[in-house]
Amino acid sequence: MAAKSKKKPGGLLAAVQKASKPDSVVETPSADVLTMRAPETKSFDGGDVLAATIDGPPSVQSEALNSKRRKPASAPSRKNTRLIAGHFDPEVARQLRMLAAEEDTTIQELLREALDLLFAKKGKAQITALMQSHR
Repeated sequence: MAAKSKKKPGGLLAAVQKASKPDSVVETPSADVLTMRAPETKSFDGGDVLAATIDGPPSVQSEALNSKRRKPASAPSRKNTRLIAGHFDPEVARQLRMLAAEEDTTIQELLREALDLLFAKKGKAQITALMQSHR
């Protein structure tokens, strides 16, 4: 039987373990200080939960809680664009990927072509015309 490798905990478990050190102090980029009290076990309908408490000014608490939720910088090619998406059967997604591979193109380009055909069928301006009038 192979021995299990020991992995360092990540995510919520790591945050709780870090906070479990009584009165640990964390400095924030804004030079405010947070005090993290030892976690307590709290009971809920679903069982016991380990809850840590963060003390400090509300702005610092918010900064600490949202520090990992920052939006990643988007690629320059996505500037001034909007995501258009839909939920489809996995077979539809598979067929679209296969078509893109067969035609040596991207799903993005196939969707552009499909939208252009739809706009033409419905008597609407095509994507190229929309982009030129937008600039």
